Amino acid sequence: MKDVLAISFVCLISATGQIMLRTGMKRVGPVQLGEILPTLLGPLFDPYIVGGLFVSFCSVMGYLFFLSRNQINLVFLLFIGITYVMVVGWATIFMNEELRLTQLLGIAFILVGLIILNADKWSGECTYF
Repeated sequence: MKDVLAISFVCLISATGQIMLRTGMKRVGPVQLGEILPTLLGPLFDPYIVGGLFVSFCSVMGYLFFLSRNQINLVFLLFIGITYVMVVGWATIFMNEELRLTQLLGIAFILVGLIILNADKWSGECTYF
């Protein structure tokens, strides 16, 4: 259980990085297809984008740590599932993005799936972590 909490912390870092990147891109504005290179060079100087890239890099390092110790079919699903739920939560709370009923239902399915995938871990039969 402690390792699930630890990977949840890595997911929290990842979700924070995603919110920082989104905040930076909202400040920069939409990327125009005809002007991709100049439009993408501008964000490199935005502090939210630079910080978001750094925070995202830190979360990847944490992901690699868990990946080195565990099966990918467990770590990847935990990382993606938990991060998705956290990003939706952060976006709703800090960016005032809309949270629809279908998203809530999807999140419920994700959480149930994560519980099912880890049921043997919590019962003591599994040695993933």
